[in-house]
Amino acid sequence: MKAAQAAFGPGDRTLVVVDGDAQGSWLRVFDVSRHTRPVAALTYPAATEDDHRGAFSPDWRLFALRDRSSVRTWNIDTGEPVGPPVPNKVTGVEPNLLVQFTPDGRNVVDSHLPSGIRFLDPKTGRVTRTLGPAYTGDGPSPSNSVSFGRDGERVAYTVDGGQTTLIRELPSGRLLLRSPAADGWGMPLMRPGGDAIIVQTAEDLHLVTVPGGKRRDLFETAWGGIGAQSTDGRLLAYQGSTAIRLFDMEAGRMLEPGFPLEDQSPVLMSFTPDGRFLVTGDSKGRVRLWDVRTRRPLTGQVPLHNGPLLDMAFRDGGTRMLTAGTDGTVRETSLDPADAVREICDRAGGDLTEAEWRRYVPDVPYRTVCG
Repeated sequence: MKAAQAAFGPGDRTLVVVDGDAQGSWLRVFDVSRHTRPVAALTYPAATEDDHRGAFSPDWRLFALRDRSSVRTWNIDTGEPVGPPVPNKVTGVEPNLLVQFTPDGRNVVDSHLPSGIRFLDPKTGRVTRTLGPAYTGDGPSPSNSVSFGRDGERVAYTVDGGQTTLIRELPSGRLLLRSPAADGWGMPLMRPGGDAIIVQTAEDLHLVTVPGGKRRDLFETAWGGIGAQSTDGRLLAYQGSTAIRLFDMEAGRMLEPGFPLEDQSPVLMSFTPDGRFLVTGDSKGRVRLWDVRTRRPLTGQVPLHNGPLLDMAFRDGGTRMLTAGTDGTVRETSLDPADAVREICDRAGGDLTEAEWRRYVPDVPYRTVCG
């Protein structure tokens, strides 16, 4: 049995296996109530969507949690804290609860009063650098967004509550571009190569070159936001009012159809490393896989967490998925088809019988999978 992706739902009776051919992808769901559930790789204090932010490190070994009093980091493999909590008490005008790792994984980045943007060594809790301007507590919050180029040599972040985007060179800190938001508000996303930023405003999405500052309009936006950028930068996933839409940066157009949404609640999303699939997570902790080429759903809503997701990432070349939720768990789910087949064979004691096959996958001719 050759499968492209597979995943288990925690505590549920389903094993989701995704396969495909030249005509497109398809989904099969097996009843595996006796099988193992996704591993709870890490537990931490339960969180809330409004008061917490979380981020995985680029090498998927660390998880950072930002709340209204501190930034804490854990080692996912050992489940142990990494270094001490770093105080970041929210007082007065509240900053956005920003947390992210630098591309090399050596520092955690957060917004801070009065520093602006802080770079923290998670092992020691030491502040390794700050990027201003310093914030006095008057007016809008210091930053609600930070984005790096793939190599980490350029960073874009907002100041003045999103009214201005600054792009700096690292490690020098030299200012490359100051880009005021034309509509009074903007949120930047750095292109992988660091040669441009995509700015989302209340009216549109546009591209701004770095350092030249030349603007190119992409498309108008009445509601929604950028959800994800593919690893190669070719595709943007944008959440609109009724669907997730894919924008092809090379062709300069929306791809039809979009991925329909059940409601307008914000969706966490990420492309798999190979760009073939888009994974979305909703406010109830459910995850869904979509085929990027056909824009069709490959699964239903698979529950992984009891509450909203904070972040998701992929490790081991995309064969394993990590998700962090407000329920205080990081879960690791295998997307390796070999694991899925091995699980079926080991736990079921061999191949499905023809009767079992007809029950679970009646529209596919019977075949053995355990070799």
